[in-house]
Amino acid sequence: MRSCKEIIDKVKEYRDSFDEEQIVKAYEFAKKKHEGMFRKSGEPFFSHPAEVAYILAELRMDVPTIVAGLLHDTVEDTDTTLEEIEKEFGREVAFIVKGVTKLEGYHFTSKEERDAESFRNLLISLAEDIRVLIVKLADRLHNMRTLSSMSRESQLRNAKETLSIYAPLANRLGMYRLKNELEDLSLLYLEPEVYREIEKKVEEVKKKLLPYLEGVIATVKERLKESNLNGEIQWRIKHIYGIYRKMVRKNIPFEEVYDVAGIRIITDTVADCYQILGIIHSLWTPVPGRIKDYIATPKPNMYQSLHTTVVGPKGQFIEFQIRTWEMHQVAEMGIAAHWKYKEGGGALSEAEKERFIWLRNLLEWVKEEKDPREFIESVKSDLYGEEVYVFTPKGDLKTLPVGSTPVDFAYAIHTSVGHRCKAAKVNGKLVPLNYTLQSGDRVEIITGNEERPSRDWLNFVKTSKARNAIKNFLRKEENERAKKLGESLLDKAIRKLSEKSLSTLKEEEDFSEVLSSLGYSNLDSALIDIGYMQLDPEKLARRLLKIPVETEKRKKKTKTAQDTSGIKVDGIDNVMVSLADCCHPLPGDEVVGVVNSGKGIVIHTANCIVARQIEESAPGKVVSVEFEPSNRVYNAKVRVSVEDRPGMLANVSSAIAKFKINIASVNVRRSSTGRAVMDFILQVKSREELENVLRAIKNVKGVIAAKRIYRERVKQEALN
Repeated sequence: MRSCKEIIDKVKEYRDSFDEEQIVKAYEFAKKKHEGMFRKSGEPFFSHPAEVAYILAELRMDVPTIVAGLLHDTVEDTDTTLEEIEKEFGREVAFIVKGVTKLEGYHFTSKEERDAESFRNLLISLAEDIRVLIVKLADRLHNMRTLSSMSRESQLRNAKETLSIYAPLANRLGMYRLKNELEDLSLLYLEPEVYREIEKKVEEVKKKLLPYLEGVIATVKERLKESNLNGEIQWRIKHIYGIYRKMVRKNIPFEEVYDVAGIRIITDTVADCYQILGIIHSLWTPVPGRIKDYIATPKPNMYQSLHTTVVGPKGQFIEFQIRTWEMHQVAEMGIAAHWKYKEGGGALSEAEKERFIWLRNLLEWVKEEKDPREFIESVKSDLYGEEVYVFTPKGDLKTLPVGSTPVDFAYAIHTSVGHRCKAAKVNGKLVPLNYTLQSGDRVEIITGNEERPSRDWLNFVKTSKARNAIKNFLRKEENERAKKLGESLLDKAIRKLSEKSLSTLKEEEDFSEVLSSLGYSNLDSALIDIGYMQLDPEKLARRLLKIPVETEKRKKKTKTAQDTSGIKVDGIDNVMVSLADCCHPLPGDEVVGVVNSGKGIVIHTANCIVARQIEESAPGKVVSVEFEPSNRVYNAKVRVSVEDRPGMLANVSSAIAKFKINIASVNVRRSSTGRAVMDFILQVKSREELENVLRAIKNVKGVIAAKRIYRERVKQEALN
């Protein structure tokens, strides 16, 4: 267990004066609170917060952050309250502890939902203090270092979460040293055999390459001395997960990863960096396309260096990284390096906010996305993966995930630009909106006057900001259409029960009490629910008209709800719908919807006799619907008349099978005319697919006729 003295001595390495007493006080406070508690490994529980505080000191963080590291588990795991933390250690420390603490006192339907909401809470805290995340990363690093005592299930769960969320977050903050260790530890538990095999090969490479690298370093040192340039030269080995990821991404064996080892040169000034680059290129031939200037164009996580790969002695590829000492500090510790110099809290400056634009986008998503699972998946997709660097027509740099499109670029400029995007030019040429942007592209968005994002864009946009903005716009539109449909249905219900209309009733009555009793704050929200078939319009009409609600007759058991993907009622998704048994509608049919109490909207073909009779007797019950193809299949009845001879069923079935269509059932009977009649129920995706099948059946030798059939007998109950 780390002693308090070890933590304080580590802080003394980078701070001349600080509040030692605050660290001692927090150390003793947390140690007492966790007394008698033990980790799975059998170690005292307090060993964990002590190690977290030491990691934060290694990251050169300020005293409030180290104190928060010592206290971060006290609220969650002991009787300590946030009020107590604030009283003893101040509001700043209490805020960081609150941000790191898992949510308590809330009801969650699953562990996944709980974890997602806790993570959302952490991200929201970042808006005010980035140190919340730095403490969380230190906490996760020590937990990963001590994961061996956990069950295999816990190891896998924690390793996957670390690799998909926490390591990418560390990368986004430029904390490469911490990120590399998190990735390596995750691989150790996810793929232990692969990890150990790569580890073994790395050791072999180190033994083989070390004399070679020392020779290269000696040559460079001599040239720097001749040029009166200072520079510390180090050899480095790529971390194990970095090698593994390159092997997987490029589908190559370890032996073909040529940058396992490299050389780093740390010098005094930016001018020296470029001079040293010139010297390296005068010594060995640079590899085309492998020179990267991250000094002139820093990465979004503040990383700066010159990278070049040369063909060194004996034809060996060598990668050089050249940077200043300040750049090296940032490269190792990222944003944490700022606390060596920074005082007065953890809020990001405006310049830092601009650099960490990904965080701003993430926070927008946090505030708006309600579904915890969709939220966590979006966070993963935004954090994980590489980036492309593209330019506006004015030359401003924009950073986007690899695979981004002009639509993602438009939303990165502004939500309104995204909504009004009509076309795009890349490097002066018109491109499709789903064009994949490449680094260096200059992108121009052509906008219209109206905001009209397309639902199709959701099929190719990459960023959560674009996806979230499009979904929100479409959701608002659908709610507006649902409201109009709900208004129409409620008005019809009121007219049916009285001589009034909805508009006259609104003028005469105050609806607030009735709406409140049903759980609605206003009429609009009730109308939207009626539009989505979540509220019976007649039930609300009776309450508004103060008519006693009739006792409902016992209803027959309804069938299990059908998957009705692709159906929209007046342009609205998510309406409770079912398919009529009388006509078996298919995507591609001309269809109508019939309002049915208890079933929501029942979809019929437009020429269905049942639907026609309902429209004649109760026209208010018929609404317009769209039935678009989806991935699901639907039952369709087909009747085939054939010559009565052996092998006909097999021949017809074979014709159907060529379309990879499932035959749900078949019934064969002989007719009085000496023919055989086959009634099939086929599972098809659309009317078009069924028509193709029917054409193929008609071409089978011996087939007299083949047609789609509907239920012959009309159910009177469908009119109810």
